[in-house]
Amino acid sequence: MIIKADFHDIEIGDYSISWNLNGGDAFAISEESVHEAGCIHTSQGLEFDYTGVIIGDDLRYENGKVITDYTKRAKTDNSLKGIKTLAKKDKEKANQVADEIIKNTYRTLMTRGMKGCYVYCTDTALAQYFKKLLKQK
Repeated sequence: MIIKADFHDIEIGDYSISWNLNGGDAFAISEESVHEAGCIHTSQGLEFDYTGVIIGDDLRYENGKVITDYTKRAKTDNSLKGIKTLAKKDKEKANQVADEIIKNTYRTLMTRGMKGCYVYCTDTALAQYFKKLLKQK
């Protein structure tokens, strides 16, 4: 029996999928997890043969640099809780903290696949940058 949430809150072109809304702590190791998207909290510390990562607009490639933008992060992401308050007091510190959290999140997700990782970037320039890096290896 395939359990699939009716609400697909992730849409990329013709592809759509829902977050692991009902998976709980065992989401990543559930046989049905392939039918929903997880997050760092459901995959951190686990290893898979293959993993897929969707890199959103919070990580982009502009003017020859990889940049982060916490304002483009999902509003439901608690890893950046309090960042707006910090930004009001110290914008530079807030940007530094957010930059580390965003980059670490994607680095963690992209290293969960022991045999490989599929990556989709919402930012075309970032996708091209990654492809260029892979060709150099």
